[in-house]
Amino acid sequence: MTTVQTHFSLFSLPVVFDIDLVELTNRYRDLQKAVHPDKFANSSEQERLKAIQRASQVNDGYAVLKSPLSRAQYLLELNGVKSDDNATISDPFFLMQQMEMRESLEEASLKEDALAAVEDSLDEIDNVYRALLNEIKRMFAEANPDYHAINNNVLKLHFFNRLKNEAETLLANIENK
Repeated sequence: MTTVQTHFSLFSLPVVFDIDLVELTNRYRDLQKAVHPDKFANSSEQERLKAIQRASQVNDGYAVLKSPLSRAQYLLELNGVKSDDNATISDPFFLMQQMEMRESLEEASLKEDALAAVEDSLDEIDNVYRALLNEIKRMFAEANPDYHAINNNVLKLHFFNRLKNEAETLLANIENK
């Protein structure tokens, strides 16, 4: 019987949302050194291919676990819930908040002091993003997590992640003018 290796087991981490990112990075570096394809340059073709595959697994696992959003989606997937970031959300409060923040960001970019206004909008988006992330963290830590409720918050986090990226791009464009 073979056991499926998860990203968590690859890095010898507990299967939890709230992981130690410093520990993850240290283990990533150690694994990268151990499986780097250059170490297998004089090995057989099969050994080199295995090293490339293993290095790819390490890179993929690290990318998933270091991002809170990807990590949340991965944990949901491990628990049988497929998170579709294109799914629609029917929460009226969230939809209103989303529209208001998007409008606020657009208006900020048109103001005379657009830099300060967009920075203020970005701070507001960051605050909501962090609060939602903390709620997801709390929900995953519950004794019997409601994965479907967590998924709803992960979908919301996707929106705020995109809005945050848009705000950062807008800010960079203003700064470069």
